[in-house]
Amino acid sequence: MASGGGKKRTLTGRTFLCLLAVFVFLSGCQELASRRKIQRGNEAYTDGEYETAVTLYKQALKSQPQLAIGWYNLGIAYLGIFSPGLQNEKNDKMAREAIPAFKEYLKRFPDDTTARDAAIGTSVATPRARSP
Repeated sequence: MASGGGKKRTLTGRTFLCLLAVFVFLSGCQELASRRKIQRGNEAYTDGEYETAVTLYKQALKSQPQLAIGWYNLGIAYLGIFSPGLQNEKNDKMAREAIPAFKEYLKRFPDDTTARDAAIGTSVATPRARSP
């Protein structure tokens, strides 16, 4: 009788390990898919398709928010749409979206002066875009 109980635990242990392996595999697949979206966003950005780039970066970050480069690229793509000195709602919105993207990136890389300067510069260039 004791051997039957041990067999059940072993089977449960194997089941757990199989489920864990599937979870790890699927997590890796999700990260890979997000990295591919970031690459596609980079291509769109290079082609001057900033709004498409924004969409792709946001899709990637929705499932993998830990990908810091996605936050940086998202901020840069918003700045591609942003026009310093232009005062209209769309421009203000681009600034409002760029700043938190850079801040999210800076949580992971606080010493990146390029990202910090981009966030500060955008905030200074568009006072109306600052949060109340």
